[in-house]
Amino acid sequence: DKMVDFIVVTRDTYAFHEHNCQQNPRHYSAIRFLGITKLTQFQRYCGACLFFNTRIKTSFGPMMKYGII
Repeated sequence: DKMVDFIVVTRDTYAFHEHNCQQNPRHYSAIRFLGITKLTQFQRYCGACLFFNTRIKTSFGPMMKYGII
């Protein structure tokens, strides 16, 4: 199925993930159980520094995914 894509730009990825994980824990895979510090380190030092939450159900129809950079 098609997904709507969003890119979220933030100055503080730690603060973003800390707040977002509290508000939307189901958006995160099992990586959330490592803690916000490890999640942020993973994003900063592995790959393209872009962390995606995928297959998010929306109230307006299509599923979405969003990346944090």
